[in-house]
Amino acid sequence: MRRGVFQNTDEVIALARAASDGGGIYDSHIRDESNYSIGLMAAIEEVIQIAEGANVPANIAHIKALGTDVWGQSDAIVTQIEEARARGLSITADQYPWRASGTRISNALLPRWVKAGTDADYKARLDNPALSEQIILETTENLRRRGGADSILITAALSSDVSSNWVGKTLAEISEAEATDPVNIALQIARHGDARIASFNMNPDDMERFMTQDWVMTSSDGSTGHPRKYASYPKKFRAYVVDQQWISTAAFVHRSTGLVADTFGLCDRGYLKPHYAADIIIIDPESFTPMADFQSPARLSDGVQFSIVNGVMAIDSGQSTGNRAGRALRRCDGDKG
Repeated sequence: MRRGVFQNTDEVIALARAASDGGGIYDSHIRDESNYSIGLMAAIEEVIQIAEGANVPANIAHIKALGTDVWGQSDAIVTQIEEARARGLSITADQYPWRASGTRISNALLPRWVKAGTDADYKARLDNPALSEQIILETTENLRRRGGADSILITAALSSDVSSNWVGKTLAEISEAEATDPVNIALQIARHGDARIASFNMNPDDMERFMTQDWVMTSSDGSTGHPRKYASYPKKFRAYVVDQQWISTAAFVHRSTGLVADTFGLCDRGYLKPHYAADIIIIDPESFTPMADFQSPARLSDGVQFSIVNGVMAIDSGQSTGNRAGRALRRCDGDKG
């Protein structure tokens, strides 16, 4: 159960330098998206330090200000990144367009030191009576940091030992039904195989501040139990292009296509140009709408009229053709042209 969070910055720089030597990019799930350890601002600064130390482009995966304690820090973070970019560093980010993040109970609420080492180490700490008081204390604080029991929705049980009746309910609802403290419920889930959750812990003002930067791409960060896996792009279009009008249609398209190809060095992708792969989506802007939600996260979206993948029709007049022409993409050498 080892995590990169337990490695120091110098180790990460050394690994990133190896990626740089191969023409790669450092794509970072940053050390802290809230104030669990070094804090959000320091975690962003660490990414910049790694990019500079390893002479490598860096991308901040699913950028966010997670939890009430760091809401409002997006302005300072944007300034941080803009200053680094002005120094010549290549710093980008991606973002999924949802107020809720997706993770596991154990990742969200348990103290990080509990998860260090192996699975056996982790379970031994959870079952150690001498550590129980400290674990409860820190789990309670982490739940507060996430916005409380009402903000944690169970989306999938990861073990048959976790009640399927709890799926689709918040920790607050489960706590009331079971007549016990929500921290006890969280620890019970962690001990018995864990569960996926949606954690409603982002502020719309921060989301807008990040989304409107020209170096922030669209992403899904897909995982089971969260609608971002199936619906991030239509969600962004419908909610933040059409309804909120945070960004233009042109910006939405570029940050979902060309900016991604440029950032990750995909030579013949991301643009409608001669000799590029024919990856084309044609939507009806009136009906392009997400259908997935937290109760039905795998529902397909509406409004895609045609989809061409590598020159092969995958969706024709709104219907799947059954053609599967996708393939793994690799970085290219040299200039994209």
